[in-house]
Amino acid sequence: MPNEVMFKPHGDAADARSAWMLPHEPGHVPSQVSTVMQRLADNHARTLLIVGYSERDQVVVEQLVQPLDASWRTIRVGPGASGAHDLAAGAEVALPLLAEPYASREDVSSWHTVTYRGSRDIRSALTGQRLDPRDVSTCPELAEVDLLARALKTEHAVVMNGAAGSGKSITAYQALRRLTDDGFETLRLRDSARGNGIRTWLEDLRAFPRPKALLLDDAQDMSPDTVRELAEHATNETLVLVVGIDHVAGGVRTLRLSPGAAVARLARWVREERQTLFPLIRALDDNLGNHANDLFFDRRIEVAEQQVTPWHFLYTLTGGWRRIRQSVLELRDAQRADLALLAVAVAQIAGVDAGVDRSSLTSLAKELGHDDAWLARCLRELKMRGLVLESDERLRCAHLQSAYSVISWMLHPAPWNAPLSSRPVVPPIASAALNAPQPATPSEVKARPAPPDLSKSEMDSDREAACILIKVVLDNPATPLRGLAWLAGRHMLGDGRNVLEWKGVLGPKRDEQLALRALATPADGDIAAAAQLLSDTIAYSHDAGVVTTVKARDDRIREWYASIAPENAWALGDLINSLHRPDEEYAAQIARYADSKRLSALVLEGGWPHTASTGYALDRICNEGGQQVRDAVRSHLNPDAYLRMLDTGDPEFWRVVNLLKSFLSVDAELALRLFVHAAPRLAQQFQSDPVRQWNDMSGFIIHIGYGPDFLRRRKHPTAQVRNAVRAFTRSLDRQKVAETLSSPNEQWGEVNFYAFVDLLSEADPTTFRSVADLVDVTLFEASLGTRPGNPNQTALYVMHHLQESRPEEIHAILDRLEPTLKQLPPLFAYMAPDLATRTLHRGLPLDLGLDHDRWELAAAILDRLHAHDRVAAAEVARSNQASMTIGLAAVNWHNPWEGLRHWTEACDRAAPGLLDTAIAELPVGAVAGWARALRRPGKSSRSRRADIAPLVHRAALLNGHVKSEATDLLRRFPSLAK
Repeated sequence: MPNEVMFKPHGDAADARSAWMLPHEPGHVPSQVSTVMQRLADNHARTLLIVGYSERDQVVVEQLVQPLDASWRTIRVGPGASGAHDLAAGAEVALPLLAEPYASREDVSSWHTVTYRGSRDIRSALTGQRLDPRDVSTCPELAEVDLLARALKTEHAVVMNGAAGSGKSITAYQALRRLTDDGFETLRLRDSARGNGIRTWLEDLRAFPRPKALLLDDAQDMSPDTVRELAEHATNETLVLVVGIDHVAGGVRTLRLSPGAAVARLARWVREERQTLFPLIRALDDNLGNHANDLFFDRRIEVAEQQVTPWHFLYTLTGGWRRIRQSVLELRDAQRADLALLAVAVAQIAGVDAGVDRSSLTSLAKELGHDDAWLARCLRELKMRGLVLESDERLRCAHLQSAYSVISWMLHPAPWNAPLSSRPVVPPIASAALNAPQPATPSEVKARPAPPDLSKSEMDSDREAACILIKVVLDNPATPLRGLAWLAGRHMLGDGRNVLEWKGVLGPKRDEQLALRALATPADGDIAAAAQLLSDTIAYSHDAGVVTTVKARDDRIREWYASIAPENAWALGDLINSLHRPDEEYAAQIARYADSKRLSALVLEGGWPHTASTGYALDRICNEGGQQVRDAVRSHLNPDAYLRMLDTGDPEFWRVVNLLKSFLSVDAELALRLFVHAAPRLAQQFQSDPVRQWNDMSGFIIHIGYGPDFLRRRKHPTAQVRNAVRAFTRSLDRQKVAETLSSPNEQWGEVNFYAFVDLLSEADPTTFRSVADLVDVTLFEASLGTRPGNPNQTALYVMHHLQESRPEEIHAILDRLEPTLKQLPPLFAYMAPDLATRTLHRGLPLDLGLDHDRWELAAAILDRLHAHDRVAAAEVARSNQASMTIGLAAVNWHNPWEGLRHWTEACDRAAPGLLDTAIAELPVGAVAGWARALRRPGKSSRSRRADIAPLVHRAALLNGHVKSEATDLLRRFPSLAK
């Protein structure tokens, strides 16, 4: 109930201790009531409706009724009412009759009132259902909820974008629920009213006179003009929130959901609430163990953490793939209702998640040889099982991602029988073998029997049905361009796509058809949707013919890029990016179609709401166009205009850093100048949530030269870059950064927060030392206890940095942590070799990660262990021999020998002869593969000759195939003899 609507001055049953006015006592009119009523009287002539009040209370009559009765028309409702306009009836009779016309107006309105009255438990989210107002209290809030609520209050109109399954809808409802406390009612546009037009939408708002917040969910099928026109009607009493997948444009404040940060938030929530959630999750997937602390559950959380969106996280966490399979198999026995579910799924995706009406489903059912009666029976079954939802006469699967899962199952892709990759098991050191703890045995798992496998003919029948429906929709000229992209483009990936190609639904002919459909869009049409479809078609085509088709309509491509605008820029950036792989020269040619002067002002034209679109396009076009395009655009840039832009509009942190990153490909000096100018405000925004903000900032930092060694073009960034970064780091509130570093959590690893610590310590050691001195190590140690026995690796990395300035305190923490360890992290061994030796002797192994080519860190650890306990160091080296052999064989093809010479020296010191033994055990071809390190490195590579050359000579002194392969290398590379 909004404020200043209901008052209970005579007593409140919800508060028995409040003051009560008994029937024989005089009433009381609080000053707040008098003030509100006087304000109403001053603003408008109104009708005073008195319901169920006998007026025997003289105080109320004199202070409230008579002053209003003098200027307002008064109507009394009650059994004893006798005035000319009064209603002689009880309130229980009169009020429903009075409300009925207003209720019926809402029933036929384009808008539906969201009441937030119902409530569901967390199982709705766990089972992957479409979340709605009933879930606002049970689902954990993401950081964007607060941002969205504040943005609506200040900007009045906001667009929120995010990937499917990123949590957009529940975030929207949670933010809007907060606004009800300020008197705003939530109105959601009905699915059935989407085609009525904005004029009807606005006229229907007359039925809702109170302050309101309008919600347009699943708005990815709406044009930018529609969004913009609705946003123009936003006021401080009519807020507008537009939510959609991809890039919903409208020239207003735009927020985006960060799926990576959301997944990290959910993973942390699951761990915190594991005792409550585990029984619910195991009820959904009894392949898990029998206890919340079971090893299987921890592994499931870790696997789920690798997923890309919250929906996929929960789907993986709860074994969603098993539920989909089980449900669809059960539906086969319900008059093949699985085919009706398939039809809903295909139509939902083709309709861009806007829902599907029954008439469209009837047409698809006929394609499968079924009638209306069958469809009606099946839909009843699907709705009863909660697999299909109906709202405003539109049907959907429980979630868009569920629709994709249904299609994937019905296509029955062949199982992938490639062997699972497994790392070698590093054993405990030999002297501690007897003390080694036995591996934890998961509690007994009593899983339900696996559903029966389908026969080949049944799977072929399912594939045929899926292919028929997808083909019909792709051939239908009424299917929207974005729907075609969703059904045949980037969203339809995986083995299911292979089946569609095998069955001829997708392939060269389809690629040409889709390309021509996209290219039929004129310059004044929906260029964004057309470019997205064309981009996906090119990106996932296996045939060069689609590029030929595009080149044949080069005039249309030229028109599109000549008409580049903030609303379509992102899609044109995607298109030129997709063309790079099949035809780099043509991509560069297209980049020159865009007018350089227009490109230079594109970001300014779109303003902050469109920077994700305009900045991306600017970056892609300038990258593909090369120096010629970059120089042309740079010559038209107005630095002062961009400096003014940074000072206006209160842009979000991620928008500024994304814009700066985009400018690096056009004018790196200007990008750094803008960075320095914005540094104080960026620092203030950053320290509000450093972990989340680092997730947005890290890409820019890597591009300017601070990143992992293998991503750097030069060992040390330029002085100009260093100074720019220091302008940012020295604007940070050191106390707030220290508070963040004092509380490590799982999200640190998800967003590579260690890289921020690296940046701070490398770019600005003075500031880092000041921050390190302020870190609360007591709180830090307590935070490590959230994962007993397995401390957060990023937290250990931060401890490594803190150790330089606070060695005794860090060592004391490690000393107390050591007895609890269930595994020995390499960083722990590096920081405290004395404690690590103790751990080794009680039977925990030390995996140096040599099969992952961590040569340099492994060498440093081995040297430290060797200095403390030579015997233990030698045993550690020998226990890692199998891992070393894999690393030397270069199974990992990404820069596999970086730092190998350091390991060679350390291994020879600690365990002489071990390296030669490992070389002798290399498989055939491994030594010959070292030729990659001996050749001249490419433009973006570094030479590893110094790492490999000594090993070639050592291999030549051995026997067998390693000797012959090494001898051949010495012959091919004569300079090795020098």
